[in-house]
Amino acid sequence: IWGGKYAKGVKADASAWKHDDNLHLVRWDMRSSAFNVSFADSSLTTMREGFYKFVDAYKASGGVPGGFTTYRDEKWTVPEMAEFLYGGGNFEKLQKIKTAYDPNEMFNTDPQAIPALAA
Repeated sequence: IWGGKYAKGVKADASAWKHDDNLHLVRWDMRSSAFNVSFADSSLTTMREGFYKFVDAYKASGGVPGGFTTYRDEKWTVPEMAEFLYGGGNFEKLQKIKTAYDPNEMFNTDPQAIPALAA
């Protein structure tokens, strides 16, 4: 459970960290006891399907899913990334900053990084 005094003082649209006012965090991952063991594609598919069923049910019940900027999902589009990772208008603010300081995308090596605004 995340929260506490700090979380109550920072609104989600006041920083790039949209998780300040959250009640809970769900982490969904798969691990192996050996670093050199690959997971079968069917295992990854099953895990992803279960995760998205959970997210869809959470959204249907009125929940607003989010994510951390360091937790990627290759299925997300840029608009989905903007909603899940930044939300609350933060994406647009960060996109303006990105455009001001990196208009040519020199530092954009991540396919889910915030893109600069088109000129």
